[in-house]
Amino acid sequence: MKVSTLKEEMQLIPEKFNLTNVLIAVIYEKKKKKILYLPITFRPRQGGTNSIHMKKICSIGLDAIKDFAVINKSLREVIQKNEY
Repeated sequence: MKVSTLKEEMQLIPEKFNLTNVLIAVIYEKKKKKILYLPITFRPRQGGTNSIHMKKICSIGLDAIKDFAVINKSLREVIQKNEY
């Protein structure tokens, strides 16, 4: 990923968005930019408990849905204007 290209796309992402990596992938797909997906795996938790509770997870999800709607509208406008 080139820094110059990423800087352009970062302007479309809200400051406190929790799923930035997902959103970058969505933006690249919508703009039909070259993208390579690699599998990522995680080792099982070695100890302790999850610090994010279900209420917090649901709150993050609802915020993400709202942000996706706003960003999707912005992306449609940018793509229609061919400003990318």
